Amino acid sequence: MTRFIIKRVGQALITMFLVCFIVFSMGRISGDPTVFMLGANASDVDRAALRSQLGLDQPLPIQFFSYIGGILKGDFGTSLYWKMSTLEIFGQFFPMTLQLALAAIMFAAVVGIGFGLLSALKPLGTVDRMTMGLSMMGQSMPTFWLGILLIQIFSLAMGWLPTSGYGSFAHIILPTIALGWFSTSSIMRITRSSMIEVLSAESIKLCRTKGLSEFQVICKHALKNAMPPILAIIGVQFGYLLSGSVVTEKIFAWPGIGSLAVQSIANRDFPLLQTIVLLGSGFVLLISLITDILYATIDSRISYAEGKDK
Repeated sequence: MTRFIIKRVGQALITMFLVCFIVFSMGRISGDPTVFMLGANASDVDRAALRSQLGLDQPLPIQFFSYIGGILKGDFGTSLYWKMSTLEIFGQFFPMTLQLALAAIMFAAVVGIGFGLLSALKPLGTVDRMTMGLSMMGQSMPTFWLGILLIQIFSLAMGWLPTSGYGSFAHIILPTIALGWFSTSSIMRITRSSMIEVLSAESIKLCRTKGLSEFQVICKHALKNAMPPILAIIGVQFGYLLSGSVVTEKIFAWPGIGSLAVQSIANRDFPLLQTIVLLGSGFVLLISLITDILYATIDSRISYAEGKDK
């Protein structure tokens, strides 16, 4: 188990280093930031002085390791547009994205596990066919199209919910459904397949022969044994929701890091965009690492297999 954790942590650190390199390269190939900061009419002398101040006149390897050193010290740079620490700006917008992602994964987990469980009880039955149909729709329906459809039906046609914004519980309902629908379909399919496999096991048949009620068999024994892959997909989907909410936040005017990323692109604020991409990737890697460790803790066969490969 210890070797498994060390291996996963090492892989995460290597991946994070590669992400830092890609983010650094993005900032250098996106153009000269002094053009945006000083304007097109600035003199070459002023541009050279600003490049020297920002360290852009140094060789690229020195710039890269200086960038890494700043990150390790908590210095992610200064926003060209906001004129303040990019880490501070990220901290102001990230709680809204986290709130939306948590709401979306809770919605996806409750609906996905519930319908997946009902679908597995009678495979190829009416409920199963309806559930799989909804799952296929969720997998194939673009987020932006679903968001616009929800606004059209529940906001414009029925007037039940606000079209956009942030502030009350009503504001979070539509973006939660739009963001979590794809994850709901994934969790639903995994729950169905995992439950069907567990329900056909000899241990479950033995529970039924002992006279246990169907509720006890399903909830106390079958669902418990089917949970490892379900928890794994929930962890993966949460990372996806946390980093992939750009479209949803833009459609519903949700003030999170997705909207902030779009704004930073429009303003050519590459230090802020670098911080968003870097920290967003870091959160995804951290969630994946925690999910892997929890999965290995629940199912000891994972860590045993990893150790055996070595």
